[in-house]
This record gives sequence, C-alpha cells and structure tokens, in this order.
Amino acid sequence: MKQLILFVLILGMSISCHKADQDATPADPLYQTWKLVEIQNSKGTWESVSYESVLELRADGDILYPKSEPGCCSPIRFERQDETLKITETYGGGDCIYVDCAAPSAYKIVSVTASELVLDMVYGISVPVSYSSMKYIPIR
Repeated sequence: MKQLILFVLILGMSISCHKADQDATPADPLYQTWKLVEIQNSKGTWESVSYESVLELRADGDILYPKSEPGCCSPIRFERQDETLKITETYGGGDCIYVDCAAPSAYKIVSVTASELVLDMVYGISVPVSYSSMKYIPIR
C-alpha cells in the first residue's frame, strides 16, 4: 500500500513538472531569438540577405548576438516604449574606438507575431528610414 501511494505521488509530481515546462512560453513574442531573413530596399521590395545575422531580444533590455560578437556600433541595450525600442547602449569593444558610429537611435516595431518580426531603423530623434526595414523569423 505504501508503495502504491509513493508511486502515485511520484507520478503526480512528474506530470505537474512537465506541464509547468510547457506553460513557460513568453507572453510577448518579441522576447526571443530572431534570425534576419530579408531587408527592404529603397524601392520597397524585400530582398533576401546573403549573410547570417542572429539576435536575441530579452525582456531585461539586453540585445545578445548568440552566433557572433556584435559588430562595432551594434545596439546591445534598449528600453521598450510601446512599439519603439530606444537604443540606450551600443557595442564599442575591440577596435571600435577607431570607428565613427552612425548607429540607429531606435527600432520601431512594424509588426511582431510568434512567427515574424519586422523592424524599421530610426535615426536621429524620430525619423524612420523606411528603406531599412528588416524582417526576422524566430529560431526555435
């Protein structure tokens, strides 16, 4: 009888732990790892990228580059303000002291779903540069 109770208790705990792992999906689809797949050109058409660019947007405001070190002037921290990701820090390590940065001041979220993220780069205070839209897909 004790073995049966112990078995039921262990089975119940293992099932409840497994269910908790499944429910741990983020509520906001923005905060995950994204792979750049297309860039919009000045004519408004989308073009596939020929290089790999992966970034992870985290709820704590960090931007991580899990497949490489960030390039000079790449955004590494942001503050979210509704549909705007205001860049608060850019990468300046290594030989970046010799680089004159023209990094975006923010990213404007054009759309975000569980399967796609589209961002516009914003330079200066609030002028979106429409030909620099970027389309990402999640990496699972």
